[in-house]
Amino acid sequence: QVEHSTLENNRHAFVLINAGKSSGIYLYGNTVENNDRDGIYASHSTADLFHNTISQNGLGNSSTYNGVYAYNNCDMAFGGREWEDEEDYDLTGGFNAIRDNHGSGIYVSSGSEVLVGDYGAPGICMAGYNSIYGNGTYSGKQIYNAISGYTVKARRNWWNGTPSASLFHGSVDYYYWLNSDPLSGGNLLAISPGPMETPVLSKAMGSGKDRPIKLDRIQRLRSFIAQYPESPKAAMSLREIFHYIRGDYQDKLGMGNWIGEYLNGLYKDYGSYDLGRTALELLVIVHESIGDIQGAISLAEEGVKSLEGESRKYMMATLVTYYIQQNELEKAQTLYDELKRSYPKDGQLLQMVFEDLSDAPGKNNKGFEKQYPASQRGKQWPAHFSLSQNYPNPFNPTTTIRYQLPKAAHVIVGIYDLQGRLVETLLDAEKEAGSYSVQWKADNKPSGVYFYRIHAGKFTATKKLLLLK
Repeated sequence: QVEHSTLENNRHAFVLINAGKSSGIYLYGNTVENNDRDGIYASHSTADLFHNTISQNGLGNSSTYNGVYAYNNCDMAFGGREWEDEEDYDLTGGFNAIRDNHGSGIYVSSGSEVLVGDYGAPGICMAGYNSIYGNGTYSGKQIYNAISGYTVKARRNWWNGTPSASLFHGSVDYYYWLNSDPLSGGNLLAISPGPMETPVLSKAMGSGKDRPIKLDRIQRLRSFIAQYPESPKAAMSLREIFHYIRGDYQDKLGMGNWIGEYLNGLYKDYGSYDLGRTALELLVIVHESIGDIQGAISLAEEGVKSLEGESRKYMMATLVTYYIQQNELEKAQTLYDELKRSYPKDGQLLQMVFEDLSDAPGKNNKGFEKQYPASQRGKQWPAHFSLSQNYPNPFNPTTTIRYQLPKAAHVIVGIYDLQGRLVETLLDAEKEAGSYSVQWKADNKPSGVYFYRIHAGKFTATKKLLLLK
């Protein structure tokens, strides 16, 4: 299981070979972008994808350069398939964003089976609710099915408008599609080009009209967790509950005050299982979102002692950020040194944390960017333009935005609201080739979703960030 990771500027980001055949690999909430070849390359592997962003891959335009390449005898699902008790546990959408890849969004070949979206039993949705468009910027389709005699099921997805056969290669069943982007909220309907069935309201996201459906879904997830707390899928179910409640900014579900107690109980009862460890990670986010940084720090310190592997690594990085926010720079430096000793091969994460520490008020240097300009660094310059996801995200009140320039350019970085209005210009200057970062301090801005955009020469990119106070 790989969660909430950013993989960028690699040859391939994920390479899955003979992987997950018995239990499956779960890719959840990852950002896979700006890689030279495929974002995800898979052969003889089983994988389920939820809430991933797979964009702008294949920049090298050589060999294979798709968003996802299911090469040989793969079994992949872009969302939920079947659970232990199909009658009591309905299936969830994928909510993956597969956009602007140089090759095809999804390429299927050589005996692979790929589920992008379909219907199961009455009322049961299988995968779907993905946002797939803008792919093939160099050459390719939204879905390229190279298998003769096999149909890729791709119903109930968003294609950036009314889809047509020209978006696909081979046999692809896209007959029912969504009338709006599932990643932007709104009232999601599955519609068809002919007088077939009545449009179906989304079971996963939407306006207040789907409140009973969401509450029923949450109850089913809670029942599954209570019945199978030791299952790895219990942790995934908990993340899905958290996703619904965290995105319910106006508390239409009436569960905003409940989630903290629920997570705390799971952590105390199942601390030695994936479920309990996941509850601890989410509890840290809850305390940060309500402005209780000291509470978040206490829980993060527990996490550093009790978690292992990737979970511990990212908890350590988060805790360094909290120490910096509280101006506890000695603790931040000590924990960063431990992070560097424990995970010396994770150069990108170490650089991100080092930059945050270097930019902290009271440090002797003037920040990583000023201390080590691109012209003086003893390393290769970036191969292409890129804009990374901000970190941390969600944040309160400060976050860091990183970008790369393969050559000198005039760079403008701005923050925009949901109406597209400029909120603040963070940077407007000439920059040499290199890797840079800029911070947004949103102390006086209201909570909500914002966008940040970079213009560097002819390169333009936009990403979303979330301010939670």
